[in-house]
Amino acid sequence: MRTAFPDTPSPLAIAHRGGALLAAENTAAAFRAAAAAGAEMVETDLRLSADGRLVCLHDADLARIAGDRRRVADTDLATLRALLP
Repeated sequence: MRTAFPDTPSPLAIAHRGGALLAAENTAAAFRAAAAAGAEMVETDLRLSADGRLVCLHDADLARIAGDRRRVADTDLATLRALLP
């Protein structure tokens, strides 16, 4: 793993949404799996719920991951927790 990447010409290994192919995306398990697989960085997404709580979700709505068309910004944290796996 590099200690200083700006001076290195090779591309960075960045895990999108953590290691989303290795574990559920944007989870601590995905971040650990990405590190174990050699990723030098992880990319994640943070959004605000309707009640102002930070949630780690890639999409603006819940359609892809929960089959629900509600937007994260319009949904409170308790409801998000109930809807998500």
